[in-house]
Amino acid sequence: MFLLILIVVLFFSFFVLLFVLTYINTMEQALRKYIKPALEEKGLLYIDYKWPGLFSDGDFNETDFTITVMNNYGSASYSHYAYIYYKVGGETKKTTVRIDTTFWVIKKVTYSSEL
Repeated sequence: MFLLILIVVLFFSFFVLLFVLTYINTMEQALRKYIKPALEEKGLLYIDYKWPGLFSDGDFNETDFTITVMNNYGSASYSHYAYIYYKVGGETKKTTVRIDTTFWVIKKVTYSSEL
């Protein structure tokens, strides 16, 4: 019985670690390729990002909760959310960004409010 509990705990820990590493990698890639250049283009200064939580979609307020493993084309897809903090004219502001990915490739970056 102890061995079974240990296997379940290790299995769960592996998937949590995999999710965290995927989130960090996706955020670094999105910041470098999409978010920071978009902010700089508008004359804004990037400060930091923060994870809104496991089941939170930030300011998007999407009421539907759908769990899917595969989309119509057979590719695993997932959306990552993050609060982005930036400065405009000495004032710190926040927006939520949704990063749609397919197998760790960023397909689309959407902002919850106008930058």
